Order: sequence, then C-alpha cells, then structure tokens
Amino acid sequence: MSVMYLMDMKKYEEAETYTASVLSLLNCRPQEKFLILAVFMILICILLYCVLSDMLKKSNTEMELAFLQKQKQLKQEQDYSLQVRRQDTQDFQTKTVQELQDFQILLE
Repeated sequence: MSVMYLMDMKKYEEAETYTASVLSLLNCRPQEKFLILAVFMILICILLYCVLSDMLKKSNTEMELAFLQKQKQLKQEQDYSLQVRRQDTQDFQTKTVQELQDFQILLE
C-alpha cells in the first residue's frame, strides 16, 4: 500500500513541476496567471481526489477480504464442532442400543 502511495505522490510532484514550468514559460498578465494556476490547482485537486478514492477502495477491499477470511475460519470451526457432536451422538446412540439389547437379553 505504501508503494502505491509513493507512486501517486510521484505523479503529484510531476504535476506540480509541470505547472511551475508552464507558468515560467508564459509571459502573461497576473490575472491570466492566476486563472491558469487556478485551473492547474483544480486538476491537481481532482488527481488527489482520485488517488485518495483509490486508496479508500483498496482499504475497503482489504477489510472485506479479512472479514471473509474470518468468516471462512469460523465456518470451518463450526463444521468441525458439528462433526464432533455428530460423532458423539452416534456413539451415544450405539451405546444406548447396545445397553437396551443387553437389558432385553436379561429380561428374557
């Protein structure tokens, strides 16, 4: 995640450098420079918004993945517990049937 952040920061720095070079090449009145600077600032804000939005989406995806992995782990634990309980129930049933058969033999 930090590598992506550094790559996005590099884009931001490139945009800033490009803006400075364009402004230095222009021989404009201060009002025109302000307008150009405002347009570039809006573009930079849009770029920053896109970067932050992507980071948020990635973070949400990571949280969802962690949540799904936890759910999978809990399901496996529940399945194992259910299997153990079924085996215990089957053992109890077998034991009970055997004891009833022994009791039937004693009654005869």
